[in-house]
Amino acid sequence: MTPRSVVVLGLMGAGKTTVASAIAQHLGWPLRDSDIDIEAATGRTAAALVAADPEAPTLHDLEAQHALDALAEDRVVIAAAASVIERPEVRAAMADALVLWLDAPAEVLAARMASSDHRPDYGDPQEVVRTLDRRRRPLYREVADVIVDAAQPADAVLRAALAAVD
Repeated sequence: MTPRSVVVLGLMGAGKTTVASAIAQHLGWPLRDSDIDIEAATGRTAAALVAADPEAPTLHDLEAQHALDALAEDRVVIAAAASVIERPEVRAAMADALVLWLDAPAEVLAARMASSDHRPDYGDPQEVVRTLDRRRRPLYREVADVIVDAAQPADAVLRAALAAVD
């Protein structure tokens, strides 16, 4: 049975955009990437939004709405923001999707976070990842249909993700 959509989840630095892009190309489905779509809609990166007007909707609110809008579509691949897993309504909306969780140790994700300038600066990357992992790991596990070891070399991660959608 072909899923209604494919959702790629994981903490910052897990490789969601890379994996979701490869899956979208493989399936011939459109890609909905929260970072790309939100920047296109607002004209600001996630980092700029966090630093912007305190009266504006929060980044996590925008990310949750992006996920809900994308999940309402058929035959779409979604690179979901890491934060959306904390929203019960988003987890519920994933029920008809094939959900891939890209999981990796905090050290790996922290190193990847440090090399990116489009993400907000939340402080020490390893501490941030450990804190988010403790809070989000049970939620990712709850919705994941497939867990991919994102600490593997990129080609192995892509092979595992593509095998999950075939």
